Amino acid sequence: MLVLNPQSVSLLGKTVDRVRRVAVHRLGGRVLVEWDGRGPFPVFVDVPEQRVELELVADLERGSLDGPVPGETGTLRFFTSPTSGSGGRRKVEASVVVTAVHEEVEPGGKAQRRVKMLAVSSGGATDPIAVSGAEDGSR
Repeated sequence: MLVLNPQSVSLLGKTVDRVRRVAVHRLGGRVLVEWDGRGPFPVFVDVPEQRVELELVADLERGSLDGPVPGETGTLRFFTSPTSGSGGRRKVEASVVVTAVHEEVEPGGKAQRRVKMLAVSSGGATDPIAVSGAEDGSR
């Protein structure tokens, strides 16, 4: 999932302004691959363990010193919609742990902060990313 210019982003209870994108990467934590000797291609693949990595990229204000640090936990929440109105608007929410924070200057001189996170499932069996309708304009 890649959300460009999401609306109303909050991380760890604080509003994050000028967010360019939020990416959700789903990765196999453990991948089982088996071959049977009849050829070079696998005959069985399973992914019994998964992890969900998130990356938030936001433009920085001049002199911005505050921000999350690795190990902090909380909620990432943002809204997206196909238009500027509330039709088709969706809320995306996840419990996260911050794993890395990088500040950098992009070509063209824009300073950005990249926050990398891992999503945490409430019970291990449920998807840690919750997507729900938000056409009512709720925050």
